[in-house]
Amino acid sequence: MNTSKNHVINFLNVKRRRKETLFRLYMGLQQIKYRPYYYFFFLPLMLLFAILWRYRDKMLPAKFIPGNIFPLSLKIASIFLLMAFLLLTLAIIKQFGIRASDNIEGGLVTAFNAKDLKMGHPILISIKHKRSSPIFILEFYSSISLARWREEQIHIGECLNIDIISIEYGGKKKNNGNRRIVYATKRGKQENKDLHDDDLDMELKNVD
Repeated sequence: MNTSKNHVINFLNVKRRRKETLFRLYMGLQQIKYRPYYYFFFLPLMLLFAILWRYRDKMLPAKFIPGNIFPLSLKIASIFLLMAFLLLTLAIIKQFGIRASDNIEGGLVTAFNAKDLKMGHPILISIKHKRSSPIFILEFYSSISLARWREEQIHIGECLNIDIISIEYGGKKKNNGNRRIVYATKRGKQENKDLHDDDLDMELKNVD
């Protein structure tokens, strides 16, 4: 019985790690979109790749490689070079995502108890906002029930230093049981705390 339970837990942990990696990459891409100057971080990598690609045939030890298989060796070296470039690019993008997520996820850890966090802390998927709206949206992947999120709404707002308007299910159809969407404003925006229902609906549509 315990073995079966451990297999289930291990499976869920592996699934969670895969999703976390994907969400970190998504957050990283989103950060690049909102902060175009992040492109400059790729310049050294692109320059290094361009140099290595230009002289890749000269880097191969030609005297140790028979002439008839040199073209094949060059193709293999080119594939490895492309793979290395891709992996390093993804690693940089992931770091952007980690940097954007750490503070928010760290705040959420203090908002829930150990039982809530048994299957892991909520993972930040995205941050959406528009200049025309004071409301922004945080979306998370979480195994913690929506009811618990709503119970801790005030505490979550305090931990993240924001004023939470509402917490709903996430996903494309807003019915994904593992997604949580937090609609919020910056803390202290008094004019947004007393929004009427119609006004709030309009604000949420603007951000979505």
